[in-house]
Amino acid sequence: ACITSAWNLIAGYAGVFNFGFQALFGSGAYISALLSLNFNLSPWLTIWIGALAAMCIGAVVAIPSLKLKQLPYICIATMCLGEIVRLVAANFTSVTRGEMGLTSIPGLFQDGNRVSYYYVMLILFIIVLCVVMLIVNSPLGMSLSAMKGSQEASESLGINVPGTKVKIYMIGAFIAGVIGGFYAHYLCILTPTSVLSSTLMTSYVAMSLIGGIGTIVGPVIGSFVVTIGLE
Repeated sequence: ACITSAWNLIAGYAGVFNFGFQALFGSGAYISALLSLNFNLSPWLTIWIGALAAMCIGAVVAIPSLKLKQLPYICIATMCLGEIVRLVAANFTSVTRGEMGLTSIPGLFQDGNRVSYYYVMLILFIIVLCVVMLIVNSPLGMSLSAMKGSQEASESLGINVPGTKVKIYMIGAFIAGVIGGFYAHYLCILTPTSVLSSTLMTSYVAMSLIGGIGTIVGPVIGSFVVTIGLE
């Protein structure tokens, strides 16, 4: 629900469809896991470092869309960037171990109590929804709505379209990075297929469309429907 809400913030409200969003989720997961494994840093710290790294990657992903205004070209560019990140993780085996996966990733709680993870995720979920609602009802949200309608008209009204794109990409990427880091330290094992596959992106899109794109509760409803339906 958190990931889909973050993607919907970019695609549903700004009208900028990013089909490589799983790369931000996976980047946060891998960076947090690697820092924790290799430098003995606390997962409670590495999750935020991974989120900041994902935010930087999000800014880089936003760059192609600054020059590409046609939707098909933006979709292709972001899809390619997402696949590049997956290939790097799969082939840079000296660091990521490729499809053999990272194992024995430190957990957030040493006692292995899964109930504790539930409450942490619930808190993150509430925070993400509050952030999305604040953005949608802020001047930034009005700018996103204008951009979705017409980027040319938005520019004529004085809206900084490139800057707004980068800003919303970075916010969405930070959310994805945090959730990716949590995911890594919850499962304690990572493979490129599990966090960087295009299948994940398909799920995000399906959840948004089923629940209703461009709405706050839509992605949440869609994510629960799809997740429970696949069990």
